[in-house]
Amino acid sequence: MRVIVTSDLHYNIARSKRPTRALAEEILRIGGDILVFAGDTSGGAAIHFEEAFGLFEGFGGPRLAIAGNHDIWVTGGADSLHRYENELREICSQSGVHYLDAEPFYVGDAAIVGNMGWYDFSLRPASLQIPLRFYQAKVAPGAAERLGGFEGLFAGAEDVPGETLEITTRWMDGERVNLAESDVAFTHRLADAFR
Repeated sequence: MRVIVTSDLHYNIARSKRPTRALAEEILRIGGDILVFAGDTSGGAAIHFEEAFGLFEGFGGPRLAIAGNHDIWVTGGADSLHRYENELREICSQSGVHYLDAEPFYVGDAAIVGNMGWYDFSLRPASLQIPLRFYQAKVAPGAAERLGGFEGLFAGAEDVPGETLEITTRWMDGERVNLAESDVAFTHRLADAFR
């Protein structure tokens, strides 16, 4: 069985459209048995997902999708969990794509399973010495110091080594993912789906 896997198409971004079209043409040319979209197909409106999936419509086998973190980005107070559990399932269904986050895909006596996964920061690199609360806020100490609005992360804390202030990473999931539960709870929700 020949399974083709692609990810991170980010089809809602203008600079990603041409490479995605070229990739679709190549995949349709070479063919395969199963095509898997392994996350971050689009971080935008449903139309971007539909257009991206449509590029691969001529694929000769089943098309499967797994959500990525950008796929559950929302704006205007929308709910990322609703997008994950309902909207993406509907978009996939309407596009003729099997949504692996909802159920396995069976091939004979085997199954293909998958879900977005998430991070609970339990595997964060201890060598960086960044306290857990910064990961939970999705901002590194240096970015928190420069951006403002994160003063509470430093309040009464003596556990922020000076060298961590040079780390200025910010995870946009902190701005664009709206979950009514913690990252740990969401991670467990996803893991429980496999039980």
